[in-house]
Parts: sequence; structure tokens; C-alpha cells
Amino acid sequence: MSYEFEVADPGEYSLGVVFTQASSYGLWQFSIDGERLGKPVNGYDPSVVAGGGAADLGTVALRAGRHTIRVDVTGKDELSGGYFIGLQSLRLKPRG
Repeated sequence: MSYEFEVADPGEYSLGVVFTQASSYGLWQFSIDGERLGKPVNGYDPSVVAGGGAADLGTVALRAGRHTIRVDVTGKDELSGGYFIGLQSLRLKPRG
């Protein structure tokens, strides 16, 4: 799945994600404009934990204008019963 967003000012931005964890959730890889961000995120937990997961996806240099963030399911934890995803929020924050 992908989302488009606008950046008014060029610069470096940190990106974070908050997500639900559950026994049927998979591994997800985030990217912006086709460039991978960090390592895949593991959404697995033996119980449902709404908003219980958080990951720092690193820093990205963005020009002013429109960008696309994409999340791809890349697999699953060996204990997971599925490949689901439960995003709560994405945070893009200017650095500095």
C-alpha cells in the first residue's frame, strides 16, 4: 500500500511508525520514493497490542514537493499465523 504526501521545505526528516501487533501480523518494509527505510518491521506479538509497536525508520533527505511512502509485506515471523498489517500512524519530523 502507498500514500502520497507533500513536503513544504526541503531537508532531512526522521520517520517513525506506530502499529498494532498481533499473532497474525507479518513483516513490513517501508520505503519513500523507492528507497528502503531501515530494516523490515515485525508486527508479530502473541496477543493483540493496539498501538503497542513503534519503530524508528531512520532519516531521509527530501526535496520540497510530493513524495510517496510505501509499505510492502515481505514475509512473517515464524510464529505468526499470517501476513496482516495494522498501521496506527506515521510520523515525519524535520530534523534540526
